[in-house]
Amino acid sequence: MTEKAGLTGTAQNYYPMGVAVGDYDNDGFEDIYVTGYGGNMLYHNNGDGTFTDVTKRTGVVAGGWSASAGFFDYHNDGNLDLFVTRYVDWSFRNNRYCGEQKPGFAGLLSPRQFQGRHKHPQSQ
Repeated sequence: MTEKAGLTGTAQNYYPMGVAVGDYDNDGFEDIYVTGYGGNMLYHNNGDGTFTDVTKRTGVVAGGWSASAGFFDYHNDGNLDLFVTRYVDWSFRNNRYCGEQKPGFAGLLSPRQFQGRHKHPQSQ
């Protein structure tokens, strides 16, 4: 069903984490924004039970690790705005282990051991 609807899943190396639903373009149909590690995705509701991935066209792919999101009218102009929360500055490149918990299984550090992420990586 999800494939027929155009919700074909995440791109390679993306790990979904959160979701927000809102009518970002005011066409009367609820759209879906998915957050996660690696990038985010915005699916436009076509109004016929299908969705189109408009992430790149709308410029909301982000990067790094986004945790959750919400749509609301921040500017009070009748158009929904998108608020995205960020998580820690983690990547496979800067991942560190804290020793072995069981033979062959490395323990992961607490999120407190990584810097917080407060800006979009491309805006720095």
